Amino acid sequence: MKKTLFCFLLLCSSLSFAANQPLPVDQAFAFNANITQQMLILDWQIAPNYQLYRERIKVGVMQPSSVQLATVHLPPGIPQSDKILGHYQVYRDQLRLTIPLLNYQNSEFRVLLNYQGCSTQGYCYPPQQRILTLQISPFGAQVQSIEKTSLRIQHHENHKLTHKNLFLPLLTFFGFGILLAFTPCVLPMLPILSGIIVGHKRSTSQAFLLSLTYILAMALAYAAAGMIVGLLGKNLQAALQAPWIIIIFSAVFIALALSLFGVYELRLPSDWQNKITLLSQKQRSGSYFGVAIMGALSILIVSPCVSAPLIAALAYISQTGHAAIGGLILFVMGLGIGLPLLIAGTLEGKFLPKTGMWMHTIKIIFGVLLLITAVWLLYRLLPGYICLILWGLIAISSAIYLGVFKFARFNRRTIIWYVILWLWLALGIIFLVGGILKNQDPLHPLHSRQQDSLNFIKIKNLAELQQVLNKVHGKPVLLDFYADWCVSCKIIAQNIFQQKDVQTLLKNVVLLQVDVTADSDAEQMLEKHLHVFAPPTIIFFDRNGNEIKAARIVGEINRHTFISKVKQKVLRQDGILKHVTQHQNNAKST
Repeated sequence: MKKTLFCFLLLCSSLSFAANQPLPVDQAFAFNANITQQMLILDWQIAPNYQLYRERIKVGVMQPSSVQLATVHLPPGIPQSDKILGHYQVYRDQLRLTIPLLNYQNSEFRVLLNYQGCSTQGYCYPPQQRILTLQISPFGAQVQSIEKTSLRIQHHENHKLTHKNLFLPLLTFFGFGILLAFTPCVLPMLPILSGIIVGHKRSTSQAFLLSLTYILAMALAYAAAGMIVGLLGKNLQAALQAPWIIIIFSAVFIALALSLFGVYELRLPSDWQNKITLLSQKQRSGSYFGVAIMGALSILIVSPCVSAPLIAALAYISQTGHAAIGGLILFVMGLGIGLPLLIAGTLEGKFLPKTGMWMHTIKIIFGVLLLITAVWLLYRLLPGYICLILWGLIAISSAIYLGVFKFARFNRRTIIWYVILWLWLALGIIFLVGGILKNQDPLHPLHSRQQDSLNFIKIKNLAELQQVLNKVHGKPVLLDFYADWCVSCKIIAQNIFQQKDVQTLLKNVVLLQVDVTADSDAEQMLEKHLHVFAPPTIIFFDRNGNEIKAARIVGEINRHTFISKVKQKVLRQDGILKHVTQHQNNAKST
């Protein structure tokens, strides 16, 4: 009878433990697709206690471009709200989308589908991506395959940059180009352009075409540099993760800023410049082809002011990893540089602003931006408050240098400039004060953290986990699975790991964390080895490196339950709990 009762309790315990484990994603959100009557039908069967995010569902045709989907109308979901996501909607039980096909032909095409879901118990699945291969023929329509792909965050960011948010970077670099056109190094291009027009001009339209040819060639030369860096982008981006590379790049940006401040000039050797100038002069009496050659060579002749912002632009392009994106960005920047020259060349310089101190101010602004970028690179290595102090000093000193206190020059024409300078000075003071107060967040420089966060050792794969377990043999270990897209992970980080009593409790526990945001192959292998389906999942290992299965935490958990489980299942061995309790009592008495 006792054996029967024991087996029954063991079975109930096993079932309870299994019930708390998350289902595999394909069981939690069973997906199917079908085509009927020129309609694409997407169907999800959602398991109990699971939900899909409405705003995470995206559908679009990959290829060919001739096939289109009608606008996807998502039905209203169940309203939800929390401190992290705010107000949002979810689907439960079942979701069916019926999407009409437009402009389709009897052919094969592919549809890209993105979605993400979570459990109501507080654990989230990585963003899911499916590629549907559809076939339409005179004999009917069918879904040939549903391919599951691993959604990589970097690819996702590049996709957003390539398609959805490309307008903003292009507009920004076009604006930078216009500003660069009014620097002392670029304006000398106008006499060169004027000489071309004088030698060719027959009408205003021809002056416009000659100027346009010159500027397009110059922009294409910039684009070539952008494409080369774009092709090397992935390698450059990987290299930028090394601390010594970050330091070198930061030093380069500082050196470039000093060149814009007039400490020294960046230019080609004089012999090279003379040869290029002579070669360009030979093209003045030539054809449109000769004018194009001059436009391409002109970026080398007038390089001192352009080289620093150009290198900064190339560093930005290296983050995209796309040759086409890199070429397009620098092509647009070249057009921005050429726009004032195009207008001046067409109108024979009638409306060209006069040189003056304002041109020097533009150089100083670019130099300040480069210094800010240098500190931003170091933000990954230095404490956050140090970077806040540096940003604050840069802003304050540049505002003073640009004349924020020169009231003698104050008049109605300069009021906007003074308002900008005073706002810039105020921002610098805010950053400086925030840094002095040891705050870390540049978005909230005056916000003080009540508690310090736990210092986790970051690991990426199974080999690193095993290495740490062998190295810290004799201490219990906590392994936290985290992801940026996991709302519950952020709640646990804020409500548990940042609390003082939890930090005291874990004082003698080795803390590990694996960030599965990117959902890489190595991270998936680690999850599979430890039977982890989704974050947040917290695993504990004993002093011998064996998992304490009864202590595993899956999904959200409150602080009191976390503390209780850690005390009962992890620390109640070898006097660790006694030591922690004594430490807490001493802290209270103090």
